[in-house]
Amino acid sequence: MADNSGWILSRSIALELGLALYGASGRLPLSELPREMASLSLVVSEEWREAWEELFGPLRSTVPIPIVLAWLSDVLFEERYGPATRAMRELDLPTALARMTARAAEAGVKPDPDLSPGEQLVNLWEHTSAAVYGSVGMVKSAERHDPEVHHLAQLPRLLQGGDLHSRFWHLLDRFYYSTYRDWHAERVTETDALERHGLMELGAREHAANPPSLEWLPPQNPLVNKPGLHEAVSAGRMRVFFLVEPLGHYDVLILLPGLAITAFAQPGVLYRQLGAFAEDLSVRLKAVADPTRLRILRLIRHLDLDNTQIAAYLELARPTVSIHARQLREAGLIETLREGRKARHTVRPEAVRALFADLERFLDLPGDGA
Repeated sequence: MADNSGWILSRSIALELGLALYGASGRLPLSELPREMASLSLVVSEEWREAWEELFGPLRSTVPIPIVLAWLSDVLFEERYGPATRAMRELDLPTALARMTARAAEAGVKPDPDLSPGEQLVNLWEHTSAAVYGSVGMVKSAERHDPEVHHLAQLPRLLQGGDLHSRFWHLLDRFYYSTYRDWHAERVTETDALERHGLMELGAREHAANPPSLEWLPPQNPLVNKPGLHEAVSAGRMRVFFLVEPLGHYDVLILLPGLAITAFAQPGVLYRQLGAFAEDLSVRLKAVADPTRLRILRLIRHLDLDNTQIAAYLELARPTVSIHARQLREAGLIETLREGRKARHTVRPEAVRALFADLERFLDLPGDGA
């Protein structure tokens, strides 16, 4: 068995670009992005976004294409755009499939001979990824609607000789040279400080052959809060690549055979904003989590009834109806108009739709066709 113990702390242009493309999509509200990534999203042109989405669909994949290309091109640890992308551009399907087959074998995965070479490549990635995550007690989706699967289905067409090769590299070059390079240069000081912090916590690089200390990572980091992964790293069965990046991520996790990739920024504002969003969403969901309030919403939507009439219809006490209506109103789902002692209510359809849209966004569910 290969020795996978130890750690690497470095930068990777392919990993940076993969994460940056996720934030550059413009599909997530700026309030849900790390501060650093939000600033990048603001300078990405809408014209570029539309061209990239036309090629790939929504940018929601957890392992974007540049990361897979770099891994198969043996330049995952390259910091410079030129050398990294030169190797990635030269990667053709026979070479990619041969390397993927060898690496899949490490996870006990074999190619399906009934598939075409391009289909084999994507199928091997899917099953290898699922096997690696499963080896540490984690479940990796391999469903066809998963955004990662949707994006990687394009992979054979992006390789040298593929029909999307030139178009893909034209768009990626535009993103790097017109947007990302200058944005990245402005954050060198912060990135250098992050690297020093990581090295201070991990110790000198000459100790990098040993399993890394994980206690310094924030509790939200997967290496801390995933018991199977924590044990695999501590026991030396999986090497860790601590990614030094300027994008402000604190919980990135990408697993490859024998390698766990994680970012290690502090949670900061994003984590607090996510908590506030969850609290607000919880209040609104509680308002519709009661069968009586759901029936009241239905009555309000279709019948012009005041509280007294609603109480009679549902065989409830009037004060009970008033309490339920107040909870619906405080959640923003209804409006109330008082006519003397009577209270009549109106459903706010846009608020009800927003509730379920926010739940879908909070859970980061894949979009239709993604």
